[in-house]
Amino acid sequence: MQSELPQIHNLRASVVSALIPEFFCYWRVFILELQISLTKSDLPEQNVILFKLRCPDFYIGAVNHIVRFPFDDPIIRSLEILDPAKLLAFQSIVPLASLFPRVAKQDEIQQLDTEWRLLRNREIGCGDSSMDAIEEFWNNVRE
Repeated sequence: MQSELPQIHNLRASVVSALIPEFFCYWRVFILELQISLTKSDLPEQNVILFKLRCPDFYIGAVNHIVRFPFDDPIIRSLEILDPAKLLAFQSIVPLASLFPRVAKQDEIQQLDTEWRLLRNREIGCGDSSMDAIEEFWNNVRE
């Protein structure tokens, strides 16, 4: 999930599809390998017991960090609209624009929605989701 370019439109999808399943899969493999390693290690029994007692604390802390992510936040859910590959899936930009009342004033929302609908009808080539294509797409829209 690291990138030099903006990835905000992929934030929620990346966390949901990659981080959570990967974490739990990694955790299961880690525990199995750890149990095998500890049984073969030369560590004192006291250290092995202490380590096994602290592992659940790490797991609980990691889960607490994952559940803090605002999966249902309406802004994060709406940011997918910025992905050109998903542009045609969104009939209107009003749901996103209305979440930013200081940026999109109530009297400007209709104009913005009209521009959005015109954008959806233009042939700009919005099927590519690579980061270069996304930046290029929005630069073309701006021009």
